[in-house]
Amino acid sequence: MEQKKERMRFLYNETATHYDDRYLPIQSQKYQYVLKKIELQEVRTLDVGGGSGLFARLTGRITDVVDISVGLLAQGVPHCSECNWIAGDGENLPIRKGAYGVVVSFSALQNYPDRKKGLLEMLRVLDKSGILVVTALGKSMDWKELETLAKGVGMNFDRLDLPIEDVGIVGGKERKA
Repeated sequence: MEQKKERMRFLYNETATHYDDRYLPIQSQKYQYVLKKIELQEVRTLDVGGGSGLFARLTGRITDVVDISVGLLAQGVPHCSECNWIAGDGENLPIRKGAYGVVVSFSALQNYPDRKKGLLEMLRVLDKSGILVVTALGKSMDWKELETLAKGVGMNFDRLDLPIEDVGIVGGKERKA
């Protein structure tokens, strides 16, 4: 498992200077779609696997960005002085329980060696009435796998039918009755 994390860290650090040019258009489409479908509270947001902070920069939300790649985090610092940049692992978030009203993670979950642990960590740092938005690359993780994972951790969720490459869910901590 640690090998996969180290490989991801290496690859993202190596490509950090080109990341925004390559991914800004597609990530922007994902953010716009989600924000049209979901009204997110105006509270401090955590972006898990947030890289260079594109979500914060493109949405104007005050965001704490966690990523395993210090290279990507460094790319974002000049663009968002209100953001907190946290070098960390999505499966072991260095954040206290219930700290955020909104947690987002776009196109990152498929990179985790233990996807269940990553999703549980996002739920752990989410406030009890908070909103969690998670997407994963459809070519690496299909809707059925994401649904099974969310049900397995007891998450209350709805499907996000993104018109582009990701599968996604939105929800929170408490399972629907």
